[in-house]
Amino acid sequence: MEEREAKPEEGVRVRREKVRIRCNRCGEVYILRGRRSKNGEIETGFVQCVCGNTDDFTITPLETSVI
Repeated sequence: MEEREAKPEEGVRVRREKVRIRCNRCGEVYILRGRRSKNGEIETGFVQCVCGNTDDFTITPLETSVI
């Protein structure tokens, strides 16, 4: 059985962090928002760069907002 991540209840604020994802192969830069997971990583749902790179990125946190 799959475990699903619990969605926040209505009225509960979610901390979202803006991050810069830079592809180390072609140099393309993406600015996305994501949530910090329990192990401290920021999850954005980003899968791959336009050049096809799926694993060679530099991820830099930019700012935190409460939504």
